[in-house]
Amino acid sequence: MKLPQQIMGKCDISLLPHPLLRGDISHYRVALPAASRRFSEQITIVPDASGCLVLSAFPNRLVCAFWGPMTRAVPVCNDFANTPRLFVEFLPGGLHRLTGVDASALTDVRAPLGLLDAAMEREIGELFETCGEPLLFFGGLDRLFLRRLSAVRADEPGLALARLLRDGPIRSRRELAEQTHYSERHLDRLLRPSLGLTAKGFSRIRRINRAVLAIQRGALPLTELAQQMGYYDQAHFGHDFKAVCGVSPGEYRRIMSGFYNERLKFSSILDTIGE
Repeated sequence: MKLPQQIMGKCDISLLPHPLLRGDISHYRVALPAASRRFSEQITIVPDASGCLVLSAFPNRLVCAFWGPMTRAVPVCNDFANTPRLFVEFLPGGLHRLTGVDASALTDVRAPLGLLDAAMEREIGELFETCGEPLLFFGGLDRLFLRRLSAVRADEPGLALARLLRDGPIRSRRELAEQTHYSERHLDRLLRPSLGLTAKGFSRIRRINRAVLAIQRGALPLTELAQQMGYYDQAHFGHDFKAVCGVSPGEYRRIMSGFYNERLKFSSILDTIGE
C-alpha cells in the first residue's frame, strides 16, 4: 500500500471504525512524518489501559507490533519524522475482545504482533500488500475485526463489567461492587482477563487521563482540579498522577509538550466540548 503523495508530510488522520466495532476500537490513526515533528526527540506516552496495534510502514515491508494495556508512562524515541505509522487504538477491553487473549498477561507488554496473534499479523500484512490506498486498508481492517467478533471466544461477563466501568461515571471499586452485587475481590477476578487491571487500577488511570485533558485545556488551579477529579486532597491526587504519568501535575503542566495522550479515549461529549 502506498500513501498518497498529496497527503504525505501534511496530516495526521483519525478514522472511526465500523459502527459494530466502536465498543472495542476507539479509532484508526494515520501518523505521517510532518504531522509528528511537533514532538521532541523523545516523547512520553500517557497510559490509557487500552492497548493498540502499531503498524510501521517501511518502504518494502510492514512491521506490526502490539502494546498491551499500559498502566505507567512509557518514554519512547520519536522516530515518526521518518516512518509513517498506522494505529489501531483499542478501547479498554477491546484487545481481549478481538484476540481472546487474557489481558492480564499483556499488561505493560510491548512485542511483535506475531507473538500475540500470528494469524492477525499475516492477514494485516496481506491487506497492506494488496490495498492500494489507506481507506481500502482500513475497510479491510474493519472486515477482519468484524469476523473476529463472532469467531473469538472472549470473557463476556468480564467484558460487560469492563464496559460498565469504562463508559459510565468514574466509580470506586466499592461502588461498582455494590452496583453489581459482586464482592470487591470477585469483581477484580472478573475484570482482569478483559481489562488487564483491577477496578481500582483502571479507575485511577481513567481519572488521571481526565486530569491530563483538563490541564491541557487551561490554567485551572491544581487544588481545584484535584477536587474535580474526586480526590479528598491534593496530596493523594499528586501521588496518583505521578504513579501514572511519572511526574507531578505541576511538572506535567510545565513540560506537557513532551507527552502524548490519546485524546479520543475516555472522552465523552462533555470532555470534547470546546476543543
